[in-house]
Amino acid sequence: MEWLDGLLRYSQQGQACVLATVAETRGSAPREAGAKMVVAGDACIGTIGGGQLEYQTVEWARDLLTANLADEQRTTLRRFALGPTLGQCCGGVATVFLERIDSSALQWLTHLHDLIQRHESAVLVTPVDGASVASTAIVVEQRGGGVPQALPPESLRIARRMLEKGDGTVLKRLKVPESESQRVLFDPIRPAQFHVVLFGAGHVGSALLPILAGLGCTVTWVDSRADQFPSTVPDGVRVVWCDDPQFEADRAPRGSYYLVMTHSHPLDYAICERVLRRHDVQYCGLIGSRSKRLKFEKRLRAQGFGPVELSRLTCPIGIDGITGKRPGEIAVAVAAELLQVQASVDTTCDNPDYARA
Repeated sequence: MEWLDGLLRYSQQGQACVLATVAETRGSAPREAGAKMVVAGDACIGTIGGGQLEYQTVEWARDLLTANLADEQRTTLRRFALGPTLGQCCGGVATVFLERIDSSALQWLTHLHDLIQRHESAVLVTPVDGASVASTAIVVEQRGGGVPQALPPESLRIARRMLEKGDGTVLKRLKVPESESQRVLFDPIRPAQFHVVLFGAGHVGSALLPILAGLGCTVTWVDSRADQFPSTVPDGVRVVWCDDPQFEADRAPRGSYYLVMTHSHPLDYAICERVLRRHDVQYCGLIGSRSKRLKFEKRLRAQGFGPVELSRLTCPIGIDGITGKRPGEIAVAVAAELLQVQASVDTTCDNPDYARA
């Protein structure tokens, strides 16, 4: 998660930043509740929708960074009437929660990062009124407690129910003993279920990678040629350099999306064979022509693959209507096809091997 990696990096460096979270929306809004952006003194990570909404949010975030504030003043909740106030044509209402975060948040950031790495879901529970970075708690499944402190029973019940039901971010007003009521932000954080295994670091793979990195997915990028990889890759991308790339198909998370575009047709075939032996494949895309597909299908049938397995192979790849052959054009067409497949996947699939959110 780009925003979480950014927060952790800034916190470890002792540099303050602000986490902006869309807490609530009504009507038409550019981003959904739960969308996040990190604002530092010299950079922004992520987006909450652009336009005047984002511009004003960045301005207020940088005010939080430069002001000399007491701990209880390090958060603020801003409500934007997008049409009347900001002149945005979507015309809805968005409420944004801003938290100034520094090294004092390192404990819960590290804990959350570790949970996501273990593919566990969590709910961040933050009191909005008079909150501080030390008041954020993390609830994890039914074992959940507070980090670093315990939660009121009502907050814990709500967070656990959100994990059970798969609910999204919500801002609630709860009764508390010390006052009449208090607003609390319940913000579910779930590991990315859109995982792409990209075989091949050639021209098309290199053009596709930055597009994938902006789609909210995680990527495992595999090639046998170390000199093909760039010196740096975006957050959420894991580079694997190995002599036998086909075996990385066995190590991928369940429900992954596979793209096969190496420099070698025999290697392409070996990878496709490994991928199609799995029963949890959301998509297996092979770069090439229809004649390449026919040749691969003939060999796969000889290896005992039936119609069901062969139906999981997509070749040629990319949405219809984009006919250009330049790497960037192919990359756009392939990314669009992945998004179409992801949108069409039934989240209530009866096959227990599928791991979809």
